[in-house]
Amino acid sequence: MLNPAIAKIHIAKKELKLSDEQYQLVLHSATGKESCKDMTPGELNQVLREMKSRGFKAKKSENKTKYNDLANREGMASPKQLRMIEATWMNHPRVRHKTAVALRTFLKHKFRIAHLRFIPANQVGKIATAIEAIR
Repeated sequence: MLNPAIAKIHIAKKELKLSDEQYQLVLHSATGKESCKDMTPGELNQVLREMKSRGFKAKKSENKTKYNDLANREGMASPKQLRMIEATWMNHPRVRHKTAVALRTFLKHKFRIAHLRFIPANQVGKIATAIEAIR
């Protein structure tokens, strides 16, 4: 799964409208490294601090109660798992259409699942892996 700090860095790049060259300069000036994949958690936080100093304002995390009405369903994905799948979709840098409709279309096409609420617990890992594999 995509590291949440890396996802935030990619969101910051987009919101700050940084070109690829500007982005590389930010990474290098903050850590001396060229890629987030090669960074430690501390270095990722340094990059986030640098992005914030350039004007990035991180939004509050999603409501932790989203999908709680779908709790305690035997054999079905938990609310936390559903939030994780949704967040993975919405923050993945290679997902072009970051909407609930696009996620439902993906689930229907790849897994024959009409909505997040119908995801079986044993499919959560496969779905997260399939989202991460989007090129």
